[in-house]
Amino acid sequence: MSDHDDMSIMTHKVLQILVQKILAYNQNLTLKTHTAVVMHIDEIILQLSVIAILYIYLKELYQDRFLSKNLQISCSELYDLQEHDQQKKTLKLIINLFKFLNTQKSI
Repeated sequence: MSDHDDMSIMTHKVLQILVQKILAYNQNLTLKTHTAVVMHIDEIILQLSVIAILYIYLKELYQDRFLSKNLQISCSELYDLQEHDQQKKTLKLIINLFKFLNTQKSI
């Protein structure tokens, strides 16, 4: 994969994450942080990315101010969905993701 493709994929992930934050904030105006998850599948390769976004980041972005915080995106390894052992790992990853998201509280 080229650097251009990597940048395009990361740009897509960041946009998806910001949209999730905006939608979450619109549903709960007191929300201080939000955990966003992006699942990227490229043909047979899957990767999950997770980030906790603070409200202040979105506020600074809207106000076109200097961003005091960087986005720290955590990405899973790449899973080849054609490989049997990778299918098992992917299923475990998704189950653990759902468990994690069920324990998250809006702060």
